[in-house]
This record gives sequence, structure tokens and C-alpha cells, in this order.
Amino acid sequence: MAENFIISLGFDGVLAHGLNLKRKYAKEWFEVDLELHQTKAPGFDALMKKLGKTHNYRSLMDPLNEQHIMEYEIPKDCISVLTKLHAEGFGFVVTTFRSAHDYPYAVRFVEAKFGGLIDATYNSSSPNKGEIMERVKPRIHVDDDLSNWCHLRDTH
Repeated sequence: MAENFIISLGFDGVLAHGLNLKRKYAKEWFEVDLELHQTKAPGFDALMKKLGKTHNYRSLMDPLNEQHIMEYEIPKDCISVLTKLHAEGFGFVVTTFRSAHDYPYAVRFVEAKFGGLIDATYNSSSPNKGEIMERVKPRIHVDDDLSNWCHLRDTH
């Protein structure tokens, strides 16, 4: 059954958890304690505006990705489960909606932390996301935010 069975995995929230990292560096760099809803762009930007600070979400995320990407947390048992499934013949690809700036850092993380388990990493925020999924033909996609995928509902 596993032969030619491709599983697509999201990056942020699936393979890499950045919540604690965002909170750590927001405290260190901007002297703020982030609540959960403030770890995404709208909440972070609203907090900075409320506090009268000129920083925005990119002020947090650019240096976080550029200098601290390897500090993202890998979920418990993630590597062992992927290793077991890979040994049974399952294949894995990463499909992420990261920006063009953030995408190369995700690729670097995947190569360093999941070397040999992940066949490829694709940036699905590009205009050809439907073509990517049609070419890869994953049987399953695992993501923490499926709203990113609603527009591809009628594709492979």
C-alpha cells in the first residue's frame, strides 16, 4: 500500500513549531509577552500599534528566520514516526505557504533536521500551487491551517 503513497506536510505548525521561539525573541527584542493570538501577523501588529511601537511582524520574523531558524521545535516523535513510515515505503514532501523571503530558511531547516526523509520542499504561495500539487499528487496533506488550501479543493 505504501509504494508511491506521497504525504504532503506543512512546515509551520506541523514539522516546525515556532510559538515558543516567537515568544522568546519578542520578549528579548521588543520587551513584550505575547499571547497566543499575538504570535501571528494581525495580532502582533495590533499589539505593537497599541503599545506605540514602530515594529511590525516582519521585525520579528525576518531575524527569527535569518538567524534562529534552527531553534524551531520539532514535535515529539515526529522524526521517529516519519522514519518508520519512510521505511515502509511512504514518501514525504513539504508544501509550505511561506513568503519568498522565508521559504529558503524553511528549506534549510528541513534539509538539516529531516535529511533523507523528505523528498522535496515546495513553496505553495507561488502562483503555480495547483500545478505543484497536480505534479506531486500527494494522497494526504497534513497542515495546521487548512484554510490555505480551500482554493485547491477541486484539484488533485
